[in-house]
Amino acid sequence: MGLRDDVERWTSHAGMRMSPVEDPDSTFHVMARLPGSGTPPVDVFEPAGQPGVMVVGTAVVLKSGQTGRYLRYNRAEKESFEGRITDFCNSIRAVSRILTEEGRVKVGVYVVIDGGGPIRQGDFERAVEEVQGMHEKTTRFMRTL
Repeated sequence: MGLRDDVERWTSHAGMRMSPVEDPDSTFHVMARLPGSGTPPVDVFEPAGQPGVMVVGTAVVLKSGQTGRYLRYNRAEKESFEGRITDFCNSIRAVSRILTEEGRVKVGVYVVIDGGGPIRQGDFERAVEEVQGMHEKTTRFMRTL
């Protein structure tokens, strides 16, 4: 049984709805969410060429005013803004990435699970909880920018 099968089983046990995401850079990529909850959707994927590595993450969408400012920033201002976000994400032990999709700017926060051994359901559940907490903290931080 592969990691994808495990993730499908674990999301089902947790009562999460799962939908596939097209991603040529991953062996598999799904978006999972708890129905009816206020929690953000969670991306779960295995990067291509990295078997046995699972990444769990979510995205914090910048408010429209922040997005407008960010898109008008010059290179130095963008680097400064991104540096502040990266420093904050490092402080909460999140791997981060700034994404621009369909005119919206998002901060992706991720947990990478690569213990060298098999990934277990408890590892997955802890990662989902961590990512949801990181989403909350990052959302609060973004309000200060």
